[in-house]
Amino acid sequence: YEKKASFTVQQHKKWDEMYSQLVEFHRTNGHCKVPYNYESNPSLGRWVSTQRVAFKRGDNHKERQKRLEELNFVWCMKGNPRP
Repeated sequence: YEKKASFTVQQHKKWDEMYSQLVEFHRTNGHCKVPYNYESNPSLGRWVSTQRVAFKRGDNHKERQKRLEELNFVWCMKGNPRP
C-alpha cells in the first residue's frame, strides 16, 4: 500500500475553495469551530471534519496544516461530539 504523494490540480482547487470559505467563516465568527452539521454551509462542516480526520491519521499536507493553523484551527473538538 502506497500513499499518494501529491494532489491533482482539481483537488488543490477544491481545497483552496473550501479554505476560502473557512477564512470567511473565521472572519465572520472569530473562530474555525464549524459544526459538522452546519446548516448555512453543510459542505464546509464536512470539509472541516475531514481536515481533522486527516490530521489525526497523519495524512495532512504540511503546507495545508500550516495555513489552517494560521487561522487558529482547532484540531480536536473534545466535548463537541457529532450528533
